[in-house]
Amino acid sequence: EAGEGEIERTDADELKARAEPFPLRHLPRDCLLLLCGGDTQGNRLEFGVWGIGRGGQMWTIDHRVFFGNPEQQTLWDEAEEFLRTAEYTHACGRPQRIYATAIDSGGHATDAVYAFAQKLKSLRVHAIKGASGQERAIDNGNTRVGYKWNGRVERNGPVLWHVSTNLAK
Repeated sequence: EAGEGEIERTDADELKARAEPFPLRHLPRDCLLLLCGGDTQGNRLEFGVWGIGRGGQMWTIDHRVFFGNPEQQTLWDEAEEFLRTAEYTHACGRPQRIYATAIDSGGHATDAVYAFAQKLKSLRVHAIKGASGQERAIDNGNTRVGYKWNGRVERNGPVLWHVSTNLAK
């Protein structure tokens, strides 16, 4: 016999009432570190910047969308400019930069993501790929990858980090 267990549900109005207003692109006092996540789509790149605090507390700091073809270098040049220059004001008045970036390589323009991660490794840009069902820890789930970008073959490319979807969540 099929049955439905208890499901915790949150009313939309209750959720709105719990929301805390804060301005984007400004870091709250408890924010210690900025991390960025990137994703490729067929017609754009999207980057989310999160502030991280003690105990895993997180804040949405910024969201940027760069429209264009991810198979074209000009779009990656825009993303690079963003990662090199993005600066956010902390509540104490000091500027803070993005510490590290992870870009999903499992979707569109995989080789372009690898080339970008290789070029910007000094900025701690990492290629990642979700690995659902392969419950390996993040620290032992990496491999070096090769790629072909702009007619050039790179056999010793960046490290691809396999992120176990369930474990990471």
